[in-house]
Amino acid sequence: PGIDSTSRTLRAKRSASSGPFPGDTSMALILTTMARCLSGRRRALALLAALAAAPALQPSDAQAATKRAPKLFAFYSRVGGAELTRLEQVGRRISILAPNWYALDNRTVTLRGGAPDPRVMALSRTLGFAVWPVVNATVGSSKLIDTADGRAKVVASITALAAVHGLAGITLDMESLQPGKREAFTALVRYLSGELHRQGRRLAVYALRRTYTEVRTSAYAYDWPKIAGAADLLLG
Repeated sequence: PGIDSTSRTLRAKRSASSGPFPGDTSMALILTTMARCLSGRRRALALLAALAAAPALQPSDAQAATKRAPKLFAFYSRVGGAELTRLEQVGRRISILAPNWYALDNRTVTLRGGAPDPRVMALSRTLGFAVWPVVNATVGSSKLIDTADGRAKVVASITALAAVHGLAGITLDMESLQPGKREAFTALVRYLSGELHRQGRRLAVYALRRTYTEVRTSAYAYDWPKIAGAADLLLG
């Protein structure tokens, strides 16, 4: 009840020595879900669909040989405490949790949201999942990321947040981009990724799906190949 889950695919940039999912270098596609906020108390933990599907997933030959379980990236939203109970139950099956904790103010370039939930952070240590909070932003007609100076301010705000709270990574969800912001957004992702990597942190980026060849909507603003080359994870 209260969950509208949509299956998504996650593309991971991997290497033999490191990656967002330590110890597993063979997986390129990972099932994820995201619960959309419907209204008030209907916001919910976006784990159920992924966890229900996980047992049915058929591992590759490499995975079968090593008997590794599928890895999960899960979005997490507040729903009056029920989400925390569910996280306690299934947290060991999650690799990365992306709580919807932060929102970027385009005018002041500040992040609203406060400190991470200490209960979630404690569970991350106990159950063994990483926490990459979501930084949400609705760009619209804002010119914030159009200039190098504006992008630098956004990156400074996000990296400062990550450093203050000792976050393992950040999930960037910047939407309502105009098609003309394609190069600016790519530049932002590259800059942010570089700064986070210098801190020893990771970056996941949400990008709208392209379902047809000639894209003239905001989906055009997401240059999938270039974003995938800069970020650690690309979600679509």
